[in-house]
Amino acid sequence: MIQQFVQRVVGFCIRNRVAVMLVTAAVTALMAWAVRGLQVDSDVTNLLPRNVKTLELTKRYGRSQDSGELLLAVEAEDPFTIEGLRLLEQAVRRIQDHPQVTGAIHPFNLVVFESQDGKLRLVPAGPGGGAPRTPAELALFRDRLAGNPLARNLILSRDGRALGAVFPVKLAPEYSSLLAAVQEAVRPLKARYQVYLTGAPIITQTTRDALLSDVPKFLGLSFLVILVVLFLSFRSVRSILLPLVVVVLGTLWTVGTMVLAGMKLTVVSIMAPPLVLTLGSSYSIHVLNQYYRQAQHGRDKDWIAQAVSLVNATVFLAALTTIIGFGSLATATLRQIREFGLATAAGILYCLLLAELFLPAMLSFGRNPSDAEKERVLNGAITRSMQHLALWVIRWRWAILAVIVLIAAGFGLALRHVQYQTNYLAYYRQSEKLIQDSRALVQRFGGFTNIFLTLEAPGGEANYFLRPEVLARVARFEEALAAEPDVSYVLSFTTLLRLMNQALTGQAVVPDKRAPILLASRYLRAISASPYGSSLEVLPANEDYSRLNFAVRVYDSQSDSVILEPRMKQLLKRLDRLMAENLEGLPRPQPWGRSMVLLYISETLARDQLWSALCSIALIFLVTALGFRSARLGAITLIPLLVGIMLNFIFMILLAIPFDVVTVMFSSVAMGVGIDDSIHLILWYRRQLAAFPDPRDQHKALAGTLAIAGRPIVLTSLTIVAGLLVLVFSRFMPILYFGLLVSLALFTTTLGALIILPAVLWTIPLQKRRPATSLG
Repeated sequence: MIQQFVQRVVGFCIRNRVAVMLVTAAVTALMAWAVRGLQVDSDVTNLLPRNVKTLELTKRYGRSQDSGELLLAVEAEDPFTIEGLRLLEQAVRRIQDHPQVTGAIHPFNLVVFESQDGKLRLVPAGPGGGAPRTPAELALFRDRLAGNPLARNLILSRDGRALGAVFPVKLAPEYSSLLAAVQEAVRPLKARYQVYLTGAPIITQTTRDALLSDVPKFLGLSFLVILVVLFLSFRSVRSILLPLVVVVLGTLWTVGTMVLAGMKLTVVSIMAPPLVLTLGSSYSIHVLNQYYRQAQHGRDKDWIAQAVSLVNATVFLAALTTIIGFGSLATATLRQIREFGLATAAGILYCLLLAELFLPAMLSFGRNPSDAEKERVLNGAITRSMQHLALWVIRWRWAILAVIVLIAAGFGLALRHVQYQTNYLAYYRQSEKLIQDSRALVQRFGGFTNIFLTLEAPGGEANYFLRPEVLARVARFEEALAAEPDVSYVLSFTTLLRLMNQALTGQAVVPDKRAPILLASRYLRAISASPYGSSLEVLPANEDYSRLNFAVRVYDSQSDSVILEPRMKQLLKRLDRLMAENLEGLPRPQPWGRSMVLLYISETLARDQLWSALCSIALIFLVTALGFRSARLGAITLIPLLVGIMLNFIFMILLAIPFDVVTVMFSSVAMGVGIDDSIHLILWYRRQLAAFPDPRDQHKALAGTLAIAGRPIVLTSLTIVAGLLVLVFSRFMPILYFGLLVSLALFTTTLGALIILPAVLWTIPLQKRRPATSLG
């Protein structure tokens, strides 16, 4: 009944082919118009999971949610030269004057407490807030920085050979203007210093440039792959051009839908267009293969509709399971992954409709295939090799089944060693200057990952943190905090108290009298109003001193690199113990800041992977079981797929490929796409069993199945695997790994459909088998 319905619908499209062309052209025009509004979201930190509590605390305590930091560092054997510092001051001023920069913390505006004639003064480290001009000023400037804990590991490196500057910037979708100004500003510095640049603007712009360069590269290479496979498969102009038209339209419609739905191009969704272009070609190949098999002579084109109806079950179920695979990503935590899944699912639907309705209508315009073209499909080299493969599988079926057991055992062992990538800087190739500069800054300044701790007075009591006995306990905690190996920098109210008291008395301790504490509170207001203070992400205390804030910079001291999730969790446990030991009787500080999302990456990725995979496999089983009207066949269909996924996990461990926000999707995607070959083979196997009802002829049914289904399986898999391998040319490591993993999964599931599935079908027959005759 369904086959007849499809035949009537396709026949209607063939008879009204001009109308089909016009409707297709109208939809294409709409989508082409929409594509003009495509926007790029290049903020790679959006790929980190967002925790509600972390966001609430950051919003409550932080100064701004809409800012990032640009970091500049210069290094030389002796960075303290008059000419070099003059050039650094000029560069800092030029960068600070850019409209996207909201402030600056640099060696010249850092605040310093000094005592003169018994009076306390608050002065900038640089004479007049600028670079020193004389040897005496230079010596004073060097001494002010060298002895100031506010400078160490923030604007002065641990070894004293590098100076740094921190520029808060407004968050924006692109920073080309700012970075052009920065490059121009630092150019004179390169004659005297090694210059390093990193931070949110560099990361965002590097990502944006890579996205815009990757899209045409992916599409062009995928297009070329499809072109080559179609030429080698059919060697006919129409069989090359028409499928290409189908996938190009499907891809265009996909991007247009993304824009109309308010989606942006991200590091994740950049994969949607090449995936639609590649995966969508398989449906056209199935239709074309049956088109040539059913080819007839004469002017009547009704046979085209019949050919499409015969292959409809294969194409429809394959597309449906692929849509399920991508649609299961809608359960993901990250918006970017959900959008990618839904956009690609929509693209697959478009390619299905175009392959079954538009393609037959266009084929009806041309001449019927020649006998030579039909013979190439019916009895070509691939077809003949598939017949031999069937006999080989039957003969070696027990060895094949034993391999499945070994793969399952290896998978069980591999699961224990799964790793998750929690460093978003690892998303880039190590040859990127961004990565090299970021690594250098971590090694010289002890990282640039900030966390914040906030203490609140009981009941919000004003001036609570001006009490000497309270500050004594806070000071003990600060000392313990600064002694932590993974902590490279601490700024708090007690830090400023120590510096002030040292300038007055020569002792770097927190005073135990209320008068100097009140004096420090007045100076803190002056610091807050200074260029240095106005650039701080959070002030050490609020207006009424009912709240104290600690700004803490952390890194992995063992590896001298950016701190990652496991190390961050260990550090926070140690900090929790320090709080309990030193802040007894005081409210526990609340850790917050954007970097706290590091705590939830592995947990989020593991949960997303499990749910999307379970959702995908459950729905695929349901669809195949209903489609075949057999739960047993539905389960058998999954065997090659699961073997391929298990092999991929083993390869990931062997090649040390971690899961990240992109590669975590591979299992769901591979399930949706990898099941297609098994569906196609089982559909034809059932038809061949009907043609060979005698159980003693099961080997003929199996050989006939591979002869018919093997060719389109090989061609579609070759197209998809080769098309997805173009992703390895990406500048982003997660996309490279995703392309590699999905290609590998589809390669193994194809082998599973051609080797493992026939072995299983022979071992667990669908009909009662009598004593087998000779395989001849």
